[in-house]
Amino acid sequence: RFPNNLESKSLYIESLIYLDKVDEAEELLKKYPQSYKNYSTKGKEIWKVRERYLSAVLNMQKGNYEDAKESFLLVIENYNLEFQWFKALSYLKIGQIYDLNNQRENAKKYYKLAINTRETTKAVKEAKEYLKAPFTIEK
Repeated sequence: RFPNNLESKSLYIESLIYLDKVDEAEELLKKYPQSYKNYSTKGKEIWKVRERYLSAVLNMQKGNYEDAKESFLLVIENYNLEFQWFKALSYLKIGQIYDLNNQRENAKKYYKLAINTRETTKAVKEAKEYLKAPFTIEK
């Protein structure tokens, strides 16, 4: 159970994804739109972007890199928030996907886009690191 707070739900779903509890995260993500269905049009637009971001993270965790990349691009194209941290994260994640697919030049392009958001988030710090050395997943 969650407090009636979409931010809490969002963070919980993202945490489940990174803990590799993808089935549970997927189930909660299916129910996610119900949480904002009665919001204003602007509110729905904001949370739909967050839902797309979570879907992209989930697809990336599952190894569905092309679907993840497309969802991250949708986040970027439909970004409607004051701060750009989801945009920076999406650029970072696309860079990581390119690195995982051995497309280093494309990866660097997206890391630079993340850095250019001038956000003060971990995404920008990580993008600077991945410009120096490619992103990999340790198994």
